[in-house]
Amino acid sequence: MAERVGHTRVAQERDFPLIQEIEAATARMIPDLPDGLGTPDRDGTLLVVGEPAVGFAHISEVDGRFNLERIVVRPDQTRQGRGTELVYAAVQLVATRGGDALSLAAFTDVPGNEPFFRALGFAPVEQPAGREPVTMSENPTPADKRIVMMRPIAPGVVPRPAVSVIPVRDGDAGLEVFVQHRVQTMDFAPGVVVFPGGRVDPVDAEHAAQVPDEQLDELVDVWRDSAYVRQAEDPRFAVRVILATGIREVAEETGVQLRPDELIPWDDWTTPPGVPKRFQVHFMVAHLPSDDERSPQNTTTEAFKSEWLPVSEVLRRGATAELKVMTPTRVILEELEQFGDVATVLAACPEITPVLFDHLLTRPRPRRNLMEATE
Repeated sequence: MAERVGHTRVAQERDFPLIQEIEAATARMIPDLPDGLGTPDRDGTLLVVGEPAVGFAHISEVDGRFNLERIVVRPDQTRQGRGTELVYAAVQLVATRGGDALSLAAFTDVPGNEPFFRALGFAPVEQPAGREPVTMSENPTPADKRIVMMRPIAPGVVPRPAVSVIPVRDGDAGLEVFVQHRVQTMDFAPGVVVFPGGRVDPVDAEHAAQVPDEQLDELVDVWRDSAYVRQAEDPRFAVRVILATGIREVAEETGVQLRPDELIPWDDWTTPPGVPKRFQVHFMVAHLPSDDERSPQNTTTEAFKSEWLPVSEVLRRGATAELKVMTPTRVILEELEQFGDVATVLAACPEITPVLFDHLLTRPRPRRNLMEATE
C-alpha cells in the first residue's frame, strides 16, 4: 500500500500524547526546548502532520500578529518533507485568518535551520516598532542563538499556469537530470535548483504545438485533472499551449529545440498560498542523450549556472542544505531515483494527480511508487 504523504491538520485532543512524545524525542537533541507543549489548553493553534502525528507546528497570535513558535518533526521522520508541509499549512492558516505576515525565531546553531526557512520564503528582519515577533517567554532560547525571520502573506493569489521540463539522460553514475541554479536576485525561488521552464505566455497560444489527433486525445486524458486543462473552454487547445510553453522555455533557457512528442507528462504541482506569485506547474520529462547534438547550455539570465547532475547527487546535496531544493523538485527526483535508466523512466507513464496546497490537507495523494506501475 502506498505511504500517505502529508495530511496536515489542526491537532485534536487525541494527538496531544503523541505531540508530547515528539517533543520529548526532539528535546534530547535540542535541550533548550521548553517542556509541556502537548496540552489541550495551550495558547495558539497546533497543527500536526501525519496519521498518526509525526510532527507538529505551534502558531501563536497576539493582536493580529502571528508567530511560528515551534516546528518539530520526529527524528526518524526528518528529510521527508514533513516540516515543509507544516510550514505551508501554517502560512495557509495565517492567510485564512487575515494575517499579513508570519514571523519566527530560527535557531542559528542548528545546522540547516536558517537555510530551510529561507527556502520557504522567510528572510531575516530588523523588527520595527510594534512588529516584534510573538514569542512564549517561559523558557526563552538565548538571543545569540536565534535570528528573527519573517515571511509576508498575500492571500487570494490565483495560481498561473506554468511548465517545467525535466531533461534526463543515462550517465556513468546513473540517471542524470539537467538543472539550473537560479540567481539570488529572483523574486520567486531565489538560489533554488530547478528544471528549465516558466509560465504560460500569450505567445504560446499564438504558436500552440501541432499534435496528431490520436496523440492529442491521449494527452488530454492524461492532463484531465489539471486545473488549467479542465477549466479551459477547449481542453485540446490548452494541452497544445502547455506543450508550446515547454518547447519555448527549453529553447530560451538551454538552446535546445524539442518536438512536442518528446515532452512526456510527469506531474502537476500548485505552489502554496500566501505568496505574491503562485503557479500551477505541469512537469514533463524529455530525453536528451549524451550523444544528442542538441546539447543543453545555460542560456538564461535567471540562472548563474546550469549542468547535468546525477539524481542521487542532487538529493544528497539537497539533504545537507548544500543545494536549495524545493519540495516538488525533491519529490520528483525521489521518484526518478527509483529507475535505473531512461528507458524505464519513459515507460512509466505515471498517472497525473495534481498536488494542491490550498487546504490544511496539503498533499491529498499518496506518494507514487512508480516502479510498481512498470512491473
